[in-house]
Formats: sequence, C-alpha cells, structure tokens
Amino acid sequence: TPMFQADALVQVEEEKQGLDVAAMLGGDLATASSSTKAEVEIIQSRMVLGDAVARTATDVVVTARRMPVVGKFLTNLGFVSGPFSSDYGFSWAADNINVTRFDVPDYALNLPHLIEFTGPDRFSLVLDGATILDGRVGEQATGPRGGYRLFVQTRSGPSSGSFVITRLDPLSAIEALRERLTVSERGKDTGILSVTLDSPDRREASETLQQIVQIFLKQNVDRLSEEAEQQLAFLEKQIPDVRGELEVSENNLNAYRARNDSVDLTFETQSILEQLVRVENQLTELEFAEAEISQQFTKSHPRYEALLTKRSRLIDERAKLEARVNELPSTQQEVLRLTRDATVNQEIFVALLNSQQEMSLVKAGTIGNIRILDPAATQPKPIKPRKALIVILATLLGGVLGVGWVLVVRALHRGVENPDDLEDLGLPVYASIPLAAAG
Repeated sequence: TPMFQADALVQVEEEKQGLDVAAMLGGDLATASSSTKAEVEIIQSRMVLGDAVARTATDVVVTARRMPVVGKFLTNLGFVSGPFSSDYGFSWAADNINVTRFDVPDYALNLPHLIEFTGPDRFSLVLDGATILDGRVGEQATGPRGGYRLFVQTRSGPSSGSFVITRLDPLSAIEALRERLTVSERGKDTGILSVTLDSPDRREASETLQQIVQIFLKQNVDRLSEEAEQQLAFLEKQIPDVRGELEVSENNLNAYRARNDSVDLTFETQSILEQLVRVENQLTELEFAEAEISQQFTKSHPRYEALLTKRSRLIDERAKLEARVNELPSTQQEVLRLTRDATVNQEIFVALLNSQQEMSLVKAGTIGNIRILDPAATQPKPIKPRKALIVILATLLGGVLGVGWVLVVRALHRGVENPDDLEDLGLPVYASIPLAAAG
C-alpha cells in the first residue's frame, strides 16, 4: 500500500521567564537548558496526541473489505471493480466511505465491526454475525443497544462493497498515532523541530499533522499564560502587605524625627544606609525568586543551590554592615534603622507595582515561545514502497536463488556420466554409444 508523508517545521525559542532568575543569581546559570528536548517529548505526549485523536477521529479505523489473497494487490493496481464484487461484498479501488462519528459501548472497543450495504444508501452494522443497527448514508444511525451511534457522511464507488470499522480505545489510538509520528531536531542546538507523519491517505496525513502542531502551539501559549497568571496572583497578594509595611515604616520615621527635632543622617551613616538598602533589596528579590524556583526545582538543583549560596553571602554582608551600625551613636542608629525600613519598603512597593503591570501585559499578550515555520503539507509522491528498489532487489534475489538451485541440483545428481565410473564399481562395460551431432 502506498504510504504518504506530511511534514511541518516548528521553531522553539528560548523561553522568557517573568522573573529573571538567572540575572538575580549573577548570571551564573544564564545558559539555556535542554528546552528543545523537552518540547520534543511534549509534542509526543498523550496530552497533545490525545487531543489530536479527539479532533481528527483517528481512533475510528475504516478499511475496505477486499477479496482474499489478490484483492489488495488488484486494488493497488487501480482495478475499479472485479469479478464477484457485488455477489460477495468486496470493495475495490473506487469504493470509499467517510465516517465522521462512530460511538460504541466499552465492551465493543477494539472489536472489528462490518458495514454491509444493502442498497445505494442503506447499510447495516454487523458484529460477530449479528446486526447492531440499520442506517442511511447522510443520517446518524442509533442502535437499540446502548452506546452505538454511527454517521456515514458520504459513500462513493460502483460496487456494494463492505467495510470493516473499528473504534480504538484512547490509549491504543494514541499509541497508533505516535508510531506514525516522527519528531527530530534539525542540526545541533538550532531549536528547529522537523515533524513528520506517515499515512496511506494523503489528506489525512496533512490534516492530522496540522492539528498536532496547532495543539502543540496552543498548549505552549496556555502554559505561559498560566505562569503569568500565577505570578500576577502572587504579586497581587504581596502588594497589600508591602503597602501596609510601607505606611507603618514611614509613620514611625516621621514620628521619631518629630520627637527629636528632625535628626539628619551624617555622611557615614548615609553611606551605610545605601549599602544596607542595596543588600536588603537583593535579599527581597531572591525571596521572590525562591518562591518561583521552588515550584520547578528541588533544593539539590544547581539553580536552587546557587540561589541559596548567594543569599548566604548577602546575609553575611548584611551582618557586617549591621556591626558597623552598632558603632554609631544611638540617635543615628535609630534614624538609620527607620530610614532603612521606609526606603526598602518603598523600593519593594514600586518594584512590585512595576512587575504587576508587566505581568498584566504579558498575560494579555502571551504568544508563547513556539512558532510554526512551515505548516503541515503532504508530499505528492508516496515515500514507500520504493518500487524501483524492490524490482532491483527482487531481480538480484531471483538470480541468486536460481543459480543456487542449479548448483544444489548439480551437487545432488548421482547419475553415471563416464564408463570409468562403472569399471570402478567392478561392472563390465560391453559397449559404448558415441554421441554425434544431429544432421
């Protein structure tokens, strides 16, 4: 049977995270992970292929009932009809039906049913010799047994051929589709995926493959949109708390200055304050990053370990700065502490508001990191069988077998070809008839 191949080209771009964790870690882990390999596994997953099976009804397998032994061979040669086709219900090259719905009860999954036409547009569905339902082309047929629904949309062909129809269970249908699907990366670290699908039907190959890449694209967009939504919900939860802390810290600072006649910071205290604010901001960023990265990795992962290492280093630096603060006069210490709290809370509040706006824009305009470069298209010529190669190999094999047969027969021949053979056995030779050419 000729097999056709549809192909599509997909690009996997580097995923952009809502929070730049790599930058927070000092760029130590800025190199991209094996995202392409992950996308290859995703496109072959049950999540994607299961949705494709449901959309394209590839779990319904319809095959024409051919004449035994030679029916498939004659059909591949293009015979429109043949002897006894009407008498025995055999289908030929021009016979075809289009089934858009076939529902069966659970016990009938994976069981072959027979569609027998009793007229130009009338048919019966048979299982193990028993008629399940009768129907008409273009109308949905429902059987008396629960769970059976069959819709034959169109029928074409000169003979009243029969067809075998099977409804596969979901896992079998997904596995059958996966066996026909091939996903590979073009080149090394290019992020370009070549996706191909084999099928005996040119139209089915391109339509099914196009559905697969579209579902793959949609799930990618939905996943990134869901991530943006989760980060937005996290920010919306944090903003009221930070706003409350900011108001409390500003009120405490203003109240202390009012009690102590607007005490100002010295140059040394101001320098320590700026360093403390920088460290506190970095620690807060790492706290937000840890909340995100903990949902993806364990603490033994290199990214998580790098985050913990940097946080430990910042905590040590903060401890040294606080030791310097303890050497300042008590008034400067209190002003510095209150000013630090107010400044840090203000910067965190502004950063959260900016991130909230960014996440809102990301959620509204998520396009994903998957791009379809070439939509699915089926090659005009079948990829197999390779007829020329088969003819050459068959010729060579036939020659080898023929020569081998002659050599075997020759080796097994036990006839007498020379008088000396008889004398060696002790038998007398009375006469010898010479061989003369005719004429």
